[in-house]
Amino acid sequence: YRMVLRGAVHSGLTDTGLFLRRPLRDDMFGTAPDEILVGAPNAFVLGFFDHHLRGMDNGFPDAQYRRYDGWVQRYDNSAVRQWWSGLPPEQQEGIAARIARLKAQLPPAATGVRHD
Repeated sequence: YRMVLRGAVHSGLTDTGLFLRRPLRDDMFGTAPDEILVGAPNAFVLGFFDHHLRGMDNGFPDAQYRRYDGWVQRYDNSAVRQWWSGLPPEQQEGIAARIARLKAQLPPAATGVRHD
């Protein structure tokens, strides 16, 4: 699932912005109201986990889009999917192998996966 939160910058998708005052907060985290900056990501993450891990019929993701209508919109990344699909299989395999090698170099805390 890909989406864009209007009035937010990447670092704004945390509750850290609650600890700063405007205008510094706006420059660092975004101009959306605090309840949107904190509430929308929380609603989507919780909705995703409830739906996909707990099997709950919670209307995800449409219910969350309706709740934050005007603030959250779907992001179409089909161009990336088309690019990937257009690569020859050997090139896809090479990229996937490179990613696997890079992941293996990460410390366990960075991935949540133990390598021992």
